[in-house]
Amino acid sequence: MELRTVWILIHIEVGDMNSALTILLFAVLISQLPTAPKIRRLSVTSNYSTEVIFRYASPVLIENEPLKTDAVECFVSRLKATGLFTDVRVTLSPTEDGKWVDIDVVPTWDKRRKSFVISEVDFDGFVGFDLVKLSEALEQRGVRPGVSLWEFALWEIGNKLDEAASTIYASDDPMMKRIADVDMPHPRLYLQVIDSVNLRLTISLNRQYPCRSQ
Repeated sequence: MELRTVWILIHIEVGDMNSALTILLFAVLISQLPTAPKIRRLSVTSNYSTEVIFRYASPVLIENEPLKTDAVECFVSRLKATGLFTDVRVTLSPTEDGKWVDIDVVPTWDKRRKSFVISEVDFDGFVGFDLVKLSEALEQRGVRPGVSLWEFALWEIGNKLDEAASTIYASDDPMMKRIADVDMPHPRLYLQVIDSVNLRLTISLNRQYPCRSQ
């Protein structure tokens, strides 16, 4: 089967109902290849923070792994759901032999970007943990309602969570083992604009991505 280089631009705007057609086109393209191309490179270009985009991309757009037919749609739909962006451009550039694909993401942050604050902190998948104590311990470490989204890098929140849980359960060996088993420093972090500049931060130990079975 002869393959040619294919360049595809997926341009997503919030509320754009036609975007699914372009994503579907690429899904059909992938399904016609002998094997799905592997992701050679994932890049994000932005004048502002790229951490949020990489956080949302990492569970589904994994370098050196085959690109799933629903991966781009999953990534874009979750990123749009945050309310943080007004535009997301995704360029998919397969190599000549069709074995690899480069993915370039160019997001446009909402104009309220600098004013975003975390107004709610929710927990998901923390079965057996005392969420009252955990919330209080995180607040003592600065992760509390009213803090700017830009006060900490997202990876710092994971470290503060691990520190808080380890302090609370320092004398509880079974729980300390659980903390290690769930990889507490690396939770899934989800953001959503709930109104104006207020965000909900959901800290999740559930490793299943919301729109994809893993």
